[in-house]
Amino acid sequence: MHLDTFETDPLPTESPFWSLPNAFITPHCSALTPQLRSRIVKLFLDNLTSYQRGEKLRNIVDKNVGY
Repeated sequence: MHLDTFETDPLPTESPFWSLPNAFITPHCSALTPQLRSRIVKLFLDNLTSYQRGEKLRNIVDKNVGY
């Protein structure tokens, strides 16, 4: 599991989250990579093609869930 948002920010050093064997704790900026813009453009173009074909889009927000 990948965690980057907590009720208390920054995450205190004594937090039990730090010792979880199945979790990666990263800063909010961890998604910023040299490939970010090309990935965003690819997703947009993929969704545009899917939209034009009447197909299901990727990464649709579920407003009932909140993300």
